[in-house]
Amino acid sequence: MRELSTEVTRTIEAPAEDVWSYRLDFLNLPRYNADVRGIECTDQGGSDHVGATYRFDLVTGDRSTPVELRVTETVPGELVAIDMDGAIRASERFTVTPGPGGCHVVICLTMFIPDQFPSSGDAALLANGEAQIGAELDCMRQLVGAPVGGGDHG
Repeated sequence: MRELSTEVTRTIEAPAEDVWSYRLDFLNLPRYNADVRGIECTDQGGSDHVGATYRFDLVTGDRSTPVELRVTETVPGELVAIDMDGAIRASERFTVTPGPGGCHVVICLTMFIPDQFPSSGDAALLANGEAQIGAELDCMRQLVGAPVGGGDHG
């Protein structure tokens, strides 16, 4: 198994706590990721949301893949970490840092690629992953804040 990692950053004109809370409620996921269908919470997790589990279908083109998402770590107002099991296992770390006029948000995505997947497809998988999390953040900043110029990557 090999790991592929990327990260995308955005600035969102909203309080860090608001952005963090919005991300922590994964029932919001279809609002900022149009490929997510039929999401349901199957376990609320603990008081810190660690252990919360969600199931949904990820629809890309004519393909639908069932996904299970688990919250693995939270730091109020700062971090939401998740693991996802689907066609490819992945983990994300969503961090929020307060800043002038809003907050700085970073999603670090790591995909765990089985050895039977040819490495010739790694660049495309990485580009697709980066596009997916970038689009999520772009949509999220329209939902919870207004875009702030500069400082964005990915």
